[in-house]
Amino acid sequence: MHSLKSWIKVLLLAALVGTGVRLVFFILLAPPELTSMGHKIPYAEIFHAFLLGFRFDLSATCYLTLIFWMISFFLPKIWSLFIWKCLLSFWGFLLLVDIGYFSFYNDRLNVLMFGLFEDDTWALIKTFWKNYPVIPILLCAGALSYFFHRLIKNEFKIDRNFRNHISTPLTRALILVLLVIGARGTFALFPLGDHDTVVSSVPFLNTLSFGTAHAFSRAIKLKREQIKMGSSEWFANLKEFGYLNKEDQAFIDYFDSKIPPGGNRFQLMNFKTQLNFKRPSPPHVVLIVMESWGTYGLQFQNDNFNLVGGMKNHFTRGLLNTQFLSTTPATTGSLSCLLAGVPQRAISPFLTESDYLHTQLTTSPAVTFKKAGYQTRFVYGGNPGWRDMNKFALAQGFDDVLGEVDIQKKFSPQQLEKHDWGIYDHDLFNYVESLLREAEKPQLIVVMTTSNHPPYELPTTAQKHTISLDQFPERAKLIDQNLALKRFLAFRYSSDSLSEFLDQIQRNEKLHSSTITAVTADHTFWIKNFSHSEIFMKSAVPFFLTLPPNLSSQLSLKQSTHFRTSFASHHDIWPTLYDVALKDSMYQTFGRSLFQNSTNSFALSFERAIFSKDRAVYVQSANQFSSMKAVGPLTYETTPEVLDADHQMSQKYRSLMGALDSFLYHSKIKQ
Repeated sequence: MHSLKSWIKVLLLAALVGTGVRLVFFILLAPPELTSMGHKIPYAEIFHAFLLGFRFDLSATCYLTLIFWMISFFLPKIWSLFIWKCLLSFWGFLLLVDIGYFSFYNDRLNVLMFGLFEDDTWALIKTFWKNYPVIPILLCAGALSYFFHRLIKNEFKIDRNFRNHISTPLTRALILVLLVIGARGTFALFPLGDHDTVVSSVPFLNTLSFGTAHAFSRAIKLKREQIKMGSSEWFANLKEFGYLNKEDQAFIDYFDSKIPPGGNRFQLMNFKTQLNFKRPSPPHVVLIVMESWGTYGLQFQNDNFNLVGGMKNHFTRGLLNTQFLSTTPATTGSLSCLLAGVPQRAISPFLTESDYLHTQLTTSPAVTFKKAGYQTRFVYGGNPGWRDMNKFALAQGFDDVLGEVDIQKKFSPQQLEKHDWGIYDHDLFNYVESLLREAEKPQLIVVMTTSNHPPYELPTTAQKHTISLDQFPERAKLIDQNLALKRFLAFRYSSDSLSEFLDQIQRNEKLHSSTITAVTADHTFWIKNFSHSEIFMKSAVPFFLTLPPNLSSQLSLKQSTHFRTSFASHHDIWPTLYDVALKDSMYQTFGRSLFQNSTNSFALSFERAIFSKDRAVYVQSANQFSSMKAVGPLTYETTPEVLDADHQMSQKYRSLMGALDSFLYHSKIKQ
C-alpha cells in the first residue's frame, strides 16, 4: 500500500520537471530585455511567471494522475502504473517539443500544430530533422521518461499481498480531493487557464507562464470545434455559398465593381477617405467596446426607468445609431473582428481560435492608423491574455496591449477594487484618460470593458440607483426578474462610468478639441426569449460617436442624417472613423462609412441574416433564402413574397462570406 506522501512526492517532483524545462525555455528564448545586464530586469515578474508556470505544471500532473487514479480501479496495478508512466512521459516529450514550436511560431502549442498531419507530413519531418537537434531532443525525452519510470517504480512498488490495490480507500479518497483541487489549479471562480497568464507587460513572460499541457488541450479543443463546424477547410464559406473556384466573382458581386485591368480582386477593397475635414492636427481616436451594452435596454429608456444616466445628454449632443448589429453574440468573436476590421464568417471559429490567430490583416485599424503616424493601443479591462486577445492584437499591428497588470502599475493596487473579470469600468476609463493626457503623438486606443458581466457585482463606491421593474414595459417577458434587475443596475453603472469619462474629456480643453470617441458593444444582453420578429433586436447594439467641436461643425445635416439612419454592423465602424479622423488616406475594408448615402445600407447578423430598412433575408445556402418584411421599427416577419431586392441582399451576403474566405486565406499564405 502507498501513503499520501508517495502520491504527493510524485506530483511535486513531476511538476518540478516542468519548471526545469521552463527554465531551459527561458534561457534559450528569452529576449535581451530579460537577460541583458544593460536592461532593468523585472525579477519580480520573472519569478511570478515561473510560479504561475509551476501551478500550470502541477495542474497538468494532477490531471494525468487523475486518469491513472480512475483506471487503477479496473486494471491490474502493473498495467495502470505503466499507463501513468506513459502519460507523464508523453507530457515530458511535449514540454520539449513546445520549446522548438515557440522558436518557430512564437507561440505555445496551438491549432497550427495539426499542420503536421494536414500538410506534407514527410516534408515537414525532414525540415525538423534539418533545422532542429532532433537526436538531443529525443535523448532528453528518453531521460525524462526514465526519470518518471524510476520515480513511480520507487514510490509504488508491487506488493504481492495488495497486487491490485494502489492505496487504502481512505488514502484514495484524500488523493481524489487533492487531485481535483490541483487539476483546477485555483480556488477562484474559474479553473486555471490562459486567462490567468498575463503577469507582465513583457509578452514573453506571459507566454512563459502558460502550461504546455493546457496549450495542447486547448489546441485539440479548437480543432475539434473547427471540424464540428465544417470549417477545417479554408474555403468552407466559398463552398457553402456558391463561390467555390469563383473568388474573383465573389469580390465583384460584393463590391459591385469590376476588377481593374491587370489588377486583382483585393484591389476592390481599396478606398480613400471622403470627408477630409480641415483639422489643426490629427485627433486621438478612442473606440470603446462596452460589455453587453445592448440596444434592447436603451429602447425602454425614460425618466422613470433610467439605464443611461448622464449618457442621455451625450446622446443628444453626439451621433447615435441604433440600426446597428454586433458581428457575433460573443465577446471573443466581436472583439477579434473589431481588432481585425472584418466581419465574422458564417462557417468558421472566431479569429482568435482559428488558423488566423497570428495573421496580420490589411483591414486592421492598427495598420491604417500607424501609416498616419498614430500610436496604436489595445486596452482590456481585465487580463488581455483571455482567449489569446493579446496575441491577436499584437498580430494585427497594435503597438501596445495593456490590461489590469498595467492599470495596477499606474494606480495604487489598494485604490483599485476588482471583480471576477478584472478592473471596474470607472478605473479603466481613468486609465484611458491618463493615456490620452500623457500622449506625445496621436493615439488610436481600442478599449474593452468587463464590468457589465455575470455575476453583476458593482464596486462599493458606485452610486446607488433605484430601478423598478414595475416601470419596465416587458417585465412579464423576463426570464428571471432578479437577474434582470442585477443586469439593469450593472448596465446603469457602466453607462455612468462612460458618461463620466466623456465628461472628463470635455472638461479638458486640450482633449476636448482633439479626441474622437466612438462607443459600441460587443453584443447585446438576453433577459427574455426574443420572438422571431425580434431577430434584429436580438443582436442590436448602439454605435455612438462624439466629435471635437472643430470637426462636428464641418458635418453637414445630410451627413449626420446618413449616420443616424444607416443600417450597419461592426465592420462599418472603421471606415466611418477613418472618414472623420484621417485626411486623404487609403485603407482596405469590407465596410462602408456611415456618412455615405444610407439608401442602400444594410446590417449583417451572425445568424446568416442581412437587414435593410424595409426587407431582410435569411440565407440558408447558395440557392436558398427566406424573405422577411419590416412590420414595425426593427421588427420583421417572414413573407412568401420575394422581391428583386431580396435576391440582391442574398447575393450581397453570400459574396461577402466567400470574399472573406479568400481574403483571410491569401493574407495568411503571404506571410
